[in-house]
Amino acid sequence: MAVVKIFGYLKKNVRKTVLFYPSYPNLHKSPTMNKQDWVDYNRRSHTGILLYVNSAPITWMSKRQSLVQTSTHGAELIATRMAVELIESLRYKLRMFGVHIDGPTLVYCDNNSVVHNSHRPESTLKKKHNSISFHKIREAVAADVVEIHKVGTTDNLADILTKPLNGVRTQLLCNKLLLQSD
Repeated sequence: MAVVKIFGYLKKNVRKTVLFYPSYPNLHKSPTMNKQDWVDYNRRSHTGILLYVNSAPITWMSKRQSLVQTSTHGAELIATRMAVELIESLRYKLRMFGVHIDGPTLVYCDNNSVVHNSHRPESTLKKKHNSISFHKIREAVAADVVEIHKVGTTDNLADILTKPLNGVRTQLLCNKLLLQSD
């Protein structure tokens, strides 16, 4: 489309020409950080998911998100969608093994907005790029596959998978995970 506009301009201005030079322009590079220095500034969120069956942790996941989110809400939406997909997969496998699943799976999230938006049909999403995650979560809630609840920062077990923690906090979360540490 841009090329059509250029030729339209040239058609109106017959005396003008477009010149293409085969060499690269001589640009002066400004002093910047090298590529390795930018790694620290790439603030991608980290997702941590723990799945329990009958109070026993059976699977967990810790992964850096592939996109840089501009808000905590967006990062939490993506993490919750990933958890919902894992839960749906696990519920299906358990049903195929003949295990009866009674009621929705409880999902604990530490973001109030995600918890409230997943339960309210009247809530809307302002950022279109998060809409797939948003609707996936709401569909699972409406189908009674999951039930989203708020978990406080001190009780968020997934923090052990996503954040650098001090020794006391790590020990506390390990004890809550039912793991024995030396």
